[in-house]
Amino acid sequence: MFEVLKSIQRDPTTFDIERMRRLVGKSIREFYVTLEEQAHEFLAGKSIEVFLYGDASDISSELQADSLLLELQAATTNFWISILNDSIIDAPHVTVIGRPSSGLSVDMDRFECKRIEEQISLLGPSGLASCGAKLALAEQANAVPSPVSLLESFIVPDISKVELVPLVSASNVGFETSHLSKQLSSLPFSLICDSIPTRFVELTTICSTETLPLEQRFLLELYAELIFESDVRLFPGNNVIALHDVITMLDQQAVSWVAHTGSSSSPFSCGSFSQSFQLGLKFPETTYTTAVNWMRTFMTGVVFNPDRIRIVCTRLHRHEKSQTFFTWISVLGYFFV
Repeated sequence: MFEVLKSIQRDPTTFDIERMRRLVGKSIREFYVTLEEQAHEFLAGKSIEVFLYGDASDISSELQADSLLLELQAATTNFWISILNDSIIDAPHVTVIGRPSSGLSVDMDRFECKRIEEQISLLGPSGLASCGAKLALAEQANAVPSPVSLLESFIVPDISKVELVPLVSASNVGFETSHLSKQLSSLPFSLICDSIPTRFVELTTICSTETLPLEQRFLLELYAELIFESDVRLFPGNNVIALHDVITMLDQQAVSWVAHTGSSSSPFSCGSFSQSFQLGLKFPETTYTTAVNWMRTFMTGVVFNPDRIRIVCTRLHRHEKSQTFFTWISVLGYFFV
């Protein structure tokens, strides 16, 4: 690895700055997704982390990581080469190469048992009793509930000062007369939509499988895997794009992509509404047209290759065998534990 890094150090033109910028761009998208989908966990986690291990002045930069990431996305090759030199190549380091050893695992267990026996012998009955008493006192101290005054010391903001997320709703149920509600009224099912500000757009295509014969429904699992593991005819233009380039383009442009039976599922396990097949894409809002083109591509332009089908079938078969094994383990555990 160091030889590769040193070759980049000697010839900075070999450093792929565009790929680095794509990776930083992906980190920016993931940061915004976390803010929208796991806001509480993110804010609470960062606050606790800074409180325990950092300085209060760090909280602003921790919560505004996108500013730093945007700076990194604009950084030049020289910046990254200097980071490479200072942090890795020129920094003191030790390389440790380990090999799995079943014999060492047995020896470590034996050494630990021997250490415990020696510690017991060294402490003696009185020492063990003393340690036990200290442990009991520590557990008793930890079990003391926090005083009410501590809980009352937390500052609770005035509810009128809490900024709420603006929400616009539309429905084809009832007597709403908004422009969007009138558009929804033509749908043959009840629907309620909430418009919430977001940086992303999610596209979901839901296909009914009711007309598929049973033997073809068994192939849906394979179909779901092959959609994102095959060459495609890219819309528009109908140009064939190799799988490697498909993954590269999705990784550069998209946030997530899924295909499954039902509303959610795992391999060989249908989710709710299992009579449907769903394909979902999530892209930044600014690339809505690109997301629509990718959806058309995956719905109509997948190029199925026999070799790729065999590879995916083999992987699914291995997964099914391991899943069956763990299912039996769970069943046996239920009856015998």
